[in-house]
Order: sequence, then C-alpha cells, then structure tokens
Amino acid sequence: MSTQAEHRRQIGIDSKKARQASGRAMRDDLRALSGSPRIREPLPVVPKRGKAGAVRGVSSAVREGQSGGRGISGEITEVGRESGPAIIVLPEGGFFAYLVLPVKSITFEDEQGLELKMNLQPPSYDAFPPSEPEP
Repeated sequence: MSTQAEHRRQIGIDSKKARQASGRAMRDDLRALSGSPRIREPLPVVPKRGKAGAVRGVSSAVREGQSGGRGISGEITEVGRESGPAIIVLPEGGFFAYLVLPVKSITFEDEQGLELKMNLQPPSYDAFPPSEPEP
C-alpha cells in the first residue's frame, strides 16, 4: 500500500501531464520564444456623466465660391420694372375712373452686380368693386 505522500506526488505528476497534453505548456513556450509581448490597446475614453463644463464653441465661415447664400452687398439700385395688364377701377359713385398699371416685378442690382428680382402679388381692389357707369 502507498503512503499519503506518494499519493500526493502522483496527483502532482498527473496534473503536470494533463497540462502538457492540453497544449497550454506548448502555447506558453511559443509565446516566450516569439519575443513580442502582447499589445494591449487602451480602453476608449468615456465622457463623465452629469453636468458638462463650459466649452468655447468653434465654427467655420462660409467663403465665397462655396455653397450657401451670400447677402446683398451695399446699396441696391432699381434697374427695371415689369407691369401687368391694365386695370380700370371705378369707385362706388362712378364720378372718377382710374387706370392702374400694376407692377408685376421689380429688378434690383447691388454694388457687386448681383441681380435680385422681386415678384409682387397682383393688387386687390375689393374696396372698389367695378360698377357700370350710369347713363
């Protein structure tokens, strides 16, 4: 019969053989021979929760030639008008008649030669309904 000390030694030998059979020892030996340590990438930085501190904002300006509108530079000058069809307005009493040439659009030009066209709604003469002149 074996003693307890021999039994423990046998357990140690069996454990060693089991580790070698699993390939763990071979993997550890290959890593030791390769000479390149494991490269550990840093963990991503997670912003703090709660209130954020004050930060100065940054913006980019839209330059000429880039997409986006640019404002009218300087003063604008009228360069043309387009009129609509003539309208005859007869007030309620019929004593006067008005011939109106409503403005359909106005064209402007700024200091840099940029053209601006303003289209207008046709006028409404509901306050002066057309009536037949009395004989």
